[in-house]
Amino acid sequence: WARELGLEPGSNVDMVFDGGKIVVKPQSPSEAEETNIFVEVGHEIETALRKLIAGYIEGVTKIRIKASYSEVIELSEKLQEYVPSAIVVAKPGSAYHDIVFTDYNVGLKDILDKLATTVLEIFSRLERNTLNDVDKLYQDFIKSYTLCMRVAKRRIVEGAEQPLDIVDDIVFARYLREIAEMFARDEFESLNNLDPHTITLIVDLAKTAIKSYIENNIDTSLRLLEKASPILRDAATKSSDH
Repeated sequence: WARELGLEPGSNVDMVFDGGKIVVKPQSPSEAEETNIFVEVGHEIETALRKLIAGYIEGVTKIRIKASYSEVIELSEKLQEYVPSAIVVAKPGSAYHDIVFTDYNVGLKDILDKLATTVLEIFSRLERNTLNDVDKLYQDFIKSYTLCMRVAKRRIVEGAEQPLDIVDDIVFARYLREIAEMFARDEFESLNNLDPHTITLIVDLAKTAIKSYIENNIDTSLRLLEKASPILRDAATKSSDH
């Protein structure tokens, strides 16, 4: 659970005792750390992209980029596939550019609900054998997922909720991402070599888990998704072998 809170050996934490329990949460970063980081592209677009996504999830609002104009435009186009909104301030001929992330006033529960309903829609299209725009559905899911991680990390730092409750939300979202990647990433192509019984088992477990989540029974939901996860990973391995 410490990793889910973004804690590593040597991390500073706040400890609060309310008379009945001790709450541990990461200390809020300084304003400078929170809003600005620097990324040098150096022709490594994919590496820079991963750094930008990580910065977004960690709550960074502005990133200075060292890259050519064409590189930063290519980078921003790829970034749009993973984050809901980013403003790129780039000038031709300049070696330095800025990317500013826009925040949304949206609750963590609302984003989790969207992730869950998106997975249910993916299942619905699978059952109807409807491939139309499933790739767009997956892209929308990924954008919502990264926003979910950003909001969850911010809620932890703000101390607005019990950290372990937010960890449960993060784990739930990550399980849903596994499912979305398996079923929708390649427009169901990864399912072609799988046993129909295995697909049905995963779908049934996931549907029941989402129903439990909607009914605020997060423990049951996570247990079901934990049961589905190794089946899902085994299925993904078999699919990639074909």
